[in-house]
Amino acid sequence: MSVINGFIIVMILLLVAYMGYRLFMKRRLLALLSLCAQLFALLLSILSFINDIQALDMIQACFILLGIIIPCCFLVYDYVQMLKNVKQKGLYEGFIQIDPRERDHMAGLSDSVSKVNPIIKEMPVAEIVQDLVVNNDEIIKNIKKSLNHAQAFLSKKDFSGAFEIYNTLTKIISNCSGLFFNHGNICYNLGNYSDAAFYYSKAAEGDEPNQYSAFYNLGNSQFKLKKYDRALQSYSKALELKVDFADAQENVALTMLAMGEPGKANDYYRQIISRDSGNLKAHFVLGKLLSDAGNYAESEQEILICLKLDPANFDCFSELGRLRVRQGKLKEAVEAYEGMVRLAPENYSGYYSKGSVLYKLGKKKEAIESFNKVIGLKPDSYRSYYNMAVALDELGEKDAAAEAFSSAIKIKPDFIDAYNNLGVLLSTMNKHDEAIAVYEAGITRNPEDYSLLLNKGITLYETGKFRDSVTAFKTALELKPEELEIYYYLGSALIESRFYNEALEAYKLALKIKPEDSEVFYNLATVYSLLGRYDIAMDNLKKAVELKEGFRSDARTNRAFDGMRGKGAFRELIKAS
Repeated sequence: MSVINGFIIVMILLLVAYMGYRLFMKRRLLALLSLCAQLFALLLSILSFINDIQALDMIQACFILLGIIIPCCFLVYDYVQMLKNVKQKGLYEGFIQIDPRERDHMAGLSDSVSKVNPIIKEMPVAEIVQDLVVNNDEIIKNIKKSLNHAQAFLSKKDFSGAFEIYNTLTKIISNCSGLFFNHGNICYNLGNYSDAAFYYSKAAEGDEPNQYSAFYNLGNSQFKLKKYDRALQSYSKALELKVDFADAQENVALTMLAMGEPGKANDYYRQIISRDSGNLKAHFVLGKLLSDAGNYAESEQEILICLKLDPANFDCFSELGRLRVRQGKLKEAVEAYEGMVRLAPENYSGYYSKGSVLYKLGKKKEAIESFNKVIGLKPDSYRSYYNMAVALDELGEKDAAAEAFSSAIKIKPDFIDAYNNLGVLLSTMNKHDEAIAVYEAGITRNPEDYSLLLNKGITLYETGKFRDSVTAFKTALELKPEELEIYYYLGSALIESRFYNEALEAYKLALKIKPEDSEVFYNLATVYSLLGRYDIAMDNLKKAVELKEGFRSDARTNRAFDGMRGKGAFRELIKAS
């Protein structure tokens, strides 16, 4: 029995190590539960082994199920996924891949400079047919028919349908670059970058005028496969064949960026600009790279050069506005966004950006006008309703603000901030029942959000429904046990409900989160005083006053300390310094 048990323990230990590594790479609740079950099985089996106890068959089955079989299911699943990934991408990325939600590939880069330029589109059927080295007219006719059929699939973005046709044709025909090129594009669009690279390589073997396209698309496939050195070589060959190929030039720099060499990428763009100072795209991307690096002044100069080259460039005005906001140049940012509005009055984004900056400048009425413009162009812009509501509230137009918050919620029923702001607004209008109804509607939509429960509890507390507020605060704590603010309110509600011992426990838990919190010490002092435990109350009050002098004057008028007012130490403490 001991030998069998020892074998089980060794197997579980190996699988615990595997599941621990898996949990580190892919943080999933199911994996965590499995690991906990493994540890439980491991503990029982070790105790059984040490004490040389023969476990029941049912217990042994539990060891094997929890400690071995379930983790092996994860192992098999990961193996299958690994094989599938290698088959699709032609690239081994590890037995367990990092959770994509935790991956921050090329972090800090804006979307426009974090992806290579798209591949060159497929060659027309006529050019492929012209490139065919086939003497039989009937065969050419059938090939053309098949290519047109594939083209119909491509026009509908049905790459799988087109793949079947091209896969058959490339097996039959071995000397048509255009055919290989198009097949490479189909594989690329299907995410089969390894196969795409293979067909682009075959297409690049030809000597037709568009050979640079094959090298360029090959570079893109290699970039997707993270073979950056090879991608650089392919882009360089494309540039040898077409010196002024701007997309390839940019992709060279972006590849350098992906390799973690932003300095080289910047230098490369500067070289492009030194050869062609009128290259708007190069100035624009260099500006964005400089912005990402925090060089806002240099970045702004590059974008201004872009606008000199093309005064009607919408994207340049948009980027200029963002840059100026980052630098705190809000008035100048408004001017940039006005440029967007002037160029494209039908595009809501200019009005939205302008309204956001006007609000920061304190020009709330003008901001509201901009957000109204957005809503006119894009009626489902819940953010515009929300921002407009905030501005209206601050201008004292509460009814209009409430209506705008409600509109935002209608468009986006799970918009937590809108529920919270509307609830708070209704409370300030003494519409407490309506506020609570809003919070409850929000909780129904977002049951995992503690803030709605916290605000509901505050409203209940303000209306004297202390015990109901205690329930709300306790539920909020279940969702966010480390949120200090909830403990403050919970403690106050418990005091008002005369649950003094529970209030003490709440404040003690708060101290574990923030050991030097003056407000918590003060609140503890009030509870201990109410319980008649004056010495402990005095100790906590001293700590509160040491941390925050203002509590000295608060204690003079707080009725909770009435039982201590005859004590000399208390009178000495609250005496004005």
